[in-house]
Amino acid sequence: MKKILSTTAIAGSLCLLGTSAFAQTKAFEGPHLGLFGSFAGAEVDGSGSTGSSKTGSGTAGKVTPLGGIDLGYGFAAGKDFVIGLGLSYIPMKAEIGEGKVDSTASISGELKDHYTVYLQPTFIINKDAAAYIKAGYNHADLKVSNATGVSNDLEGWMGAIGLKVMLTPNAFMAVEASYSDYDSVKGTRTTTAGTASTTTTVTGDPKVAQGSVILGFKF
Repeated sequence: MKKILSTTAIAGSLCLLGTSAFAQTKAFEGPHLGLFGSFAGAEVDGSGSTGSSKTGSGTAGKVTPLGGIDLGYGFAAGKDFVIGLGLSYIPMKAEIGEGKVDSTASISGELKDHYTVYLQPTFIINKDAAAYIKAGYNHADLKVSNATGVSNDLEGWMGAIGLKVMLTPNAFMAVEASYSDYDSVKGTRTTTAGTASTTTTVTGDPKVAQGSVILGFKF
């Protein structure tokens, strides 16, 4: 009888331990909806060339306030670990700014309809707090002024780190810092002086650093 009671007690303890170990991941599992506000610093390193001759280089940059929607789902992946999948969307325009690529030519641009599909490994600190890293694919519509032949599709990758805190059993707040690097874009700019015209090939490498605060609800 003692052996039976001891075995039962041990089994019960292990069950409680297992339940406790996975209980603190519960707050970070399942679907969530969030709204975020952020400040994004967009920068484009640009250069111009005519034929094989480089005509100059420059940087265009601007800080823009943004807001958007974040949707995601968290899957328990072991003790103190959750894997999240998600999508964030920014319906607002982000101004890149204006910068010179040679002595006379300048370009400016904006991003709009920006979305990110991401993977988010999350490390549970306790039942109310978790730290996470994030990696994802970015896509946006690009509009460039003073240059032609530039693709309207801008693609790239992003990485982020963040801290998520449960304010109630369902409501949460997160703070996040991210960095995005996009594919280089290329276009042309033609200038005319008298009867002579010069075509400059313009190349740009867009990057965005962003700090965000997310308020959301877990279902």
